Amino acid sequence: YGLPEIYRKEIETSRIVAMPGCYPTAVILGFFPLLKASLVDTSSLIADCKSGVSGAGKNPKIETMFTETSENFRAYGLTGHRHWPEIYQELDMITSREKGSKFNVSNTLEILFSPHLVPMIRGIEATLYCKLNKSAIGVDIRNFYEEVYASEPFVEILPEGVNPETKSVRGSNTIKIAISKRNFDKTLNLNKLV
Repeated sequence: YGLPEIYRKEIETSRIVAMPGCYPTAVILGFFPLLKASLVDTSSLIADCKSGVSGAGKNPKIETMFTETSENFRAYGLTGHRHWPEIYQELDMITSREKGSKFNVSNTLEILFSPHLVPMIRGIEATLYCKLNKSAIGVDIRNFYEEVYASEPFVEILPEGVNPETKSVRGSNTIKIAISKRNFDKTLNLNKLV
């Protein structure tokens, strides 16, 4: 699986590498540090994602024509988006690996994935929600993300208070992550741009 931030060593020795989808890249890299360190409740993950129309492919479709997308914002694939199995597979593998098993035998990974089409050509914005568990008490989440992705040239953790914008990553393969923590209910909100 060709996500170098997670599988760099495996990629180096592979003959065939599968490239991850755009939504999976945003969601997996957003949740990866928290799942790897078992800092979140895996039974209530939410990925609220928005994409430009170029992600829908080159085949002409009425729903991706300018006249349909201009001044419009719509959800799609809510009952079975093609990238949901890929997202679930990878997050489950990360969770299972940290629990010491090949597969997540507890079946506690649950993720709600909601893709939306927005009136722009390219870009992805993924707002990820999760509940921190007790092992996250006292952990500086922003600093933790900075440490995890310190050697990754295409992942940037945004300073506190900086809001993500898709135009800041336009024409690049950079991923920017903004982190906000609501202390009143221990919910973490991660904004990911690809």
